[in-house]
Amino acid sequence: MVAVKWCEAEVRTFEWTNTFSNLIFAITAYIGWRLAKERGLPFEFVAAELLLIVVFVGSVLFHGTAGASWRAELLDELPMMLLAHAYLWSVRDIHPWTRPPLWGRTLFVGAGVPIVGAVTYVWWQNYAVFINTLTFQYFLAGGIAFSASRKIGAPLRTWFWFIGTFAFGKIIWEIEQYRYREGTCPTSALNPVYWFHAGWHVFAAAAHHAAMRFHGELWVATRGKEV
Repeated sequence: MVAVKWCEAEVRTFEWTNTFSNLIFAITAYIGWRLAKERGLPFEFVAAELLLIVVFVGSVLFHGTAGASWRAELLDELPMMLLAHAYLWSVRDIHPWTRPPLWGRTLFVGAGVPIVGAVTYVWWQNYAVFINTLTFQYFLAGGIAFSASRKIGAPLRTWFWFIGTFAFGKIIWEIEQYRYREGTCPTSALNPVYWFHAGWHVFAAAAHHAAMRFHGELWVATRGKEV
């Protein structure tokens, strides 16, 4: 038994759109990897793109089984937590919370919460635990990045790009899940809601790229500066 299911699995024997739309993650990871290499960013940035590839593989396996495999679901979702933890490492040294002496405490919380969340989620299969843990991780890394940008006066255009794409993706994700819970999943691909989870993949990939680009901009801007 899985913790979450999607509309396409209810109306199709194979989740074509939800499966193949994951290609955007592989493309985004490649673009991010190239950018990290070109800018000379530390390994944390490369690791985040490699973890996005792992998320890509896990999501393909999960949707490719029509959302029927708990193991495939975990291969999709647990790497998301690892990726969110990589976001925290990508803001290391740009803020007082992410440099000594406070970095150890931040890392303890930033790693401890998802470890407890992951164990709890695997044990009870409560999807709310997974979502809330992931949200905490996003807010921790994103909040630190925002605070650091204010300290050095960095432009927020890329940060707003991240917030906008993530928020819009989350909205269509929630709409699709609401239709699933209500038993009103669209059966025709002509209905825009049919594409909403695939759309979430696109907007989530865009949000990832914006976040990593923003963190990279901050890393470059804060070299040799106290923030």
